Amino acid sequence: MVMVSVFGEGGVSAGDKCQVDVLLVVDSSGSVHNIYDTQKTFLASILEEIDISNHNHRVALIQFAGQNLQKTEWSFDDMNANEQLMKAFGRIRHFTGTTYIGAALHAANRMLDNKRKNVKTLVLLLSDGYSHDNTEVPAEEIRSLQDVEMFAVSVAPHTNVNELKKITGDESRIFVGKEAEGIYKQDKMVRND
Repeated sequence: MVMVSVFGEGGVSAGDKCQVDVLLVVDSSGSVHNIYDTQKTFLASILEEIDISNHNHRVALIQFAGQNLQKTEWSFDDMNANEQLMKAFGRIRHFTGTTYIGAALHAANRMLDNKRKNVKTLVLLLSDGYSHDNTEVPAEEIRSLQDVEMFAVSVAPHTNVNELKKITGDESRIFVGKEAEGIYKQDKMVRND
């Protein structure tokens, strides 16, 4: 298995044979209702490339909408096979509510308590960036964790790039529009060689 960076500089380099945990934090609020299927297509393209069968790679997914609506679809240790992962992914559905990215990042931070020590962890926020709560504090807490790198992707027609920059701390870790849609076509995150 060879890791190749989807997320640009700072991601896992081509040629690295290493373990990676990936935490997907997915906006399921009303503002992304019209693009939810596009988001799922984007995520499916990433998930299809991650081989979790040998336990080198693990994936967790949290969906969020309202202030008190953060749903763990699955945790890092819940999936043992790619077929199981894709079936679980196929079952996730859009729910609606107001966008509370900060609350979702707090939930993500709790999920990261279960990340493996000394294993690179990629946190991918998939959102339009329009949040009704403070994102800076929980985002900084995540970015300060050892071996954790944070990225944001938006496939929305309108994106609050300034908010996503506050969340990632680095504009080069934000992928918007066609750039986001083209990530999985250009660079595979995990490729079997």
